[in-house]
Amino acid sequence: MADVVPLRRPSRPEFGPPAASFSDVADPARALSVAWSPDARSVRLGIGTTEGPFSALVLDADDVLDLVRALVDGLPAPGTTPRPPAPVLPLVPRGD
Repeated sequence: MADVVPLRRPSRPEFGPPAASFSDVADPARALSVAWSPDARSVRLGIGTTEGPFSALVLDADDVLDLVRALVDGLPAPGTTPRPPAPVLPLVPRGD
């Protein structure tokens, strides 16, 4: 008789409270939050209201440095931006 192995979706890492949050300049009630998984193998970037639901992007820890480089290298020099920064737009959560 063969063993039966249930098929499972990969588990999502658990995250604690955000380690840092950054308010949206256009709407301070909205924020970007950052939280690391307990094993430090992934990071969760959450976008939403400070008191309500949010959408999240979970990155592998190896991709974090690439994200930071893209943000830093892609920013214009101070004082050269012709218009104010765009507000953070709400993300619609996708169904599982």
